[in-house]
Amino acid sequence: MANEIRLEIDARSFLRSLDLAKREFDKAAARALTRVGYDVRDRLRTEAEGTFQLTSRGRALLTTPSAWKVTPAQTASLVATIEARPATAGILAKHAKGGIFGVDADTLAVQGQRAIPIAGLRGASGRVPKRLDPAQLLARGGKGFVRGNVLLQRIGRRSARAVRVLFTLTPKARIPRRFHFEEIARDTARATLPDKLRSEIAKVRLTR
Repeated sequence: MANEIRLEIDARSFLRSLDLAKREFDKAAARALTRVGYDVRDRLRTEAEGTFQLTSRGRALLTTPSAWKVTPAQTASLVATIEARPATAGILAKHAKGGIFGVDADTLAVQGQRAIPIAGLRGASGRVPKRLDPAQLLARGGKGFVRGNVLLQRIGRRSARAVRVLFTLTPKARIPRRFHFEEIARDTARATLPDKLRSEIAKVRLTR
């Protein structure tokens, strides 16, 4: 996913139809674009909340204001940007793009395969407890072992030992496209920019 959205205005087309000096228009447009940038940020936060079942850690990474950085527009460029913070982008990238993914740096892995935890294995932080990390389970003295496409853990005393499945193993996993990052930004900007621009231009005219 491109983790940055740019909002821009072509000042020349507006100035032909408005009785404003370019300097006045640029100030109004920069303020309007910046306000829209924050509208887009808030819509992205709301959509993330509604799209994913979030743990406390996921909520902090996706739905708080600090998850998204808004760079205000300047009169010299008339470009405002809305950018996902690195940790936020790391979570959203696959969900914004969709596709089939193998093992990478942010996935649990066993023997070159993705290790997908069973439901309920993740804690409130959204992470698998360290003691149940596949590497820990399979380390010397650990109680994990692989059979077929599952990682199991031995539990109980040796005389009455049972096993439980903790992870399913797969070379690749299909992740559907669920978070429509660019469409959310585009639709929000189209819906809110005209009114905000008119409002900022009106303020300029009132102060002339």
